[in-house]
Amino acid sequence: MKLGTLKRGPEIGYKAGNWFQWSACMDCGKQRWINTGSPAPRCYPCAVKNGLRPRTGQNIPCSGCGQIVYRRPSEIRETNYCSKQCYDRNQRTGTPLFCKVCGTEYYRPPSLIKWRGSNFCSRKCQGIFTGKKQTGCNNCWWKGGVSPLNHRIRSGGKFAAWRKLVFGRDNYTCQKCGERSCSGGAVFLHPHHIKSFTHYPDLRFEVANGITLCIICHRKEHRASKN
Repeated sequence: MKLGTLKRGPEIGYKAGNWFQWSACMDCGKQRWINTGSPAPRCYPCAVKNGLRPRTGQNIPCSGCGQIVYRRPSEIRETNYCSKQCYDRNQRTGTPLFCKVCGTEYYRPPSLIKWRGSNFCSRKCQGIFTGKKQTGCNNCWWKGGVSPLNHRIRSGGKFAAWRKLVFGRDNYTCQKCGERSCSGGAVFLHPHHIKSFTHYPDLRFEVANGITLCIICHRKEHRASKN
């Protein structure tokens, strides 16, 4: 904006219909719109600093942390806080709690603890604890470990990690036909063991022994190995 430009108040977003001029503050040089009837072109901070617009409020300590804050007369209350975060912390009652899984300190309202109890900082930690509690012989459906070894290995976390590494190395693309889920319809990918899962137990979790195949190519691969 060019210095000295004149405009009416509504043209620049002011309700007043007076003429305003774009000029620079005579103290700090900050450019702003000023009323042509103003005695001196100063910005608000400079006017306050020079005592031309003295503050009518008070500097009072925060009721939570003690930090000095400025409040206008209409904002002064019996309890004054420097921020919403400080207000929230001051409203908390009771003792801090510690998560049973990760040990993180967290807060719950006393009424929630009374009626529901609280042992975990999040649903994620609650799920981890519940999963450990219902694993193995602690599960109501436990039958003494009768699941086949093959099923236990393929449904375990170690196999899932190996599967993810193989897919990531092959960019989630079938290495036989080149199909991907993003190229059209959904494509179901399988991790295939180059050397047999049954006959080479030492190579079951070797990434180099895995290859990404779609479900159709995977079936063809197993049919070819049987012939």
